[in-house]
Amino acid sequence: MPIVSAPAENMGGDFIFGLGIKEIDANQRHCGVIYRPDAEVVRFLHLAFHFDLRDEALNGTYWWAPSGLDPENQLVLAALANVIAEGHPSIPYGFDMDGLIFDKATGALLPAPPGRGLTCATFVLAMLQTYGFEPILSRSWEVRHEDEQWQDQILAYMQERGASPEHLDAIRSAESNKRFRPEEVVGTAAQQVDEWAIEFERAQLLAAEVLRDMAG
Repeated sequence: MPIVSAPAENMGGDFIFGLGIKEIDANQRHCGVIYRPDAEVVRFLHLAFHFDLRDEALNGTYWWAPSGLDPENQLVLAALANVIAEGHPSIPYGFDMDGLIFDKATGALLPAPPGRGLTCATFVLAMLQTYGFEPILSRSWEVRHEDEQWQDQILAYMQERGASPEHLDAIRSAESNKRFRPEEVVGTAAQQVDEWAIEFERAQLLAAEVLRDMAG
């Protein structure tokens, strides 16, 4: 059974909260959360880039999967997504998400030291961690050479787009950060919640399944 379903497939009226992913280029995917603020509307909430949070009508370009949460907790996370979307918090882009979660009442990102921030993938993780859910066992994660190269490219792009020198310097001065890739987050969060806290090696297998599904 596939982990993610094609954009054209009907997700059904019982879909409450889940994941969306699409390919940007051959080596880059983008992900976010799909949620229903009410029975008639399906939205896609995602961190597009540095201080660029977007809440949009779900379009036909994203592969999708329900989260592994039970319906009650899916409702809780859908409500959080709606609060975040309405609050439109300022979210810096960065590779160290340690301690970053959202205020449940306002949707604001709780204060963090300079250099901390989220990617599209860790935005999803931070939402889940706001309620104590951890699909990924982060302490098992490995720092990969190709991910360090990716981070260097992103930092150069952030500098071009006007990110503050203080934020960039704080990121550069940090130790090498783990990268949680979109396909890893989607693959793990789509598993049943009693399987969560998934270790690195299994997450790689699930990520490979997601990419195979997307390749058709």
